[in-house]
Amino acid sequence: MNRILSTLVFAAFALALSACTPKEKHIASGAAIGVAAGAVGAAVLNQDPLAGAALGGVAGTAGGYLYDQHRKEEKREEHWKKHHKPPRHHAPHQPRHPR
Repeated sequence: MNRILSTLVFAAFALALSACTPKEKHIASGAAIGVAAGAVGAAVLNQDPLAGAALGGVAGTAGGYLYDQHRKEEKREEHWKKHHKPPRHHAPHQPRHPR
């Protein structure tokens, strides 16, 4: 029963992400990873898994947001490099030979 419930929750999460913007996907993915890591980490350390999941979710959400900002900055740089080519340097002016 737990396996079926887990599969349904995962499928619902994947379906919900399919309608999200990239920013929302990064934040939601970070939150999900944080929840899972926090719950497992807390369980391994014999702490409350729900508290670990909550803390991990907050940290993962922040991480997802920071990752999204990083990706936006990379895209801005790529766009700038693509559309702003360095100026051409012409050869220095050569004086004409006297006649």
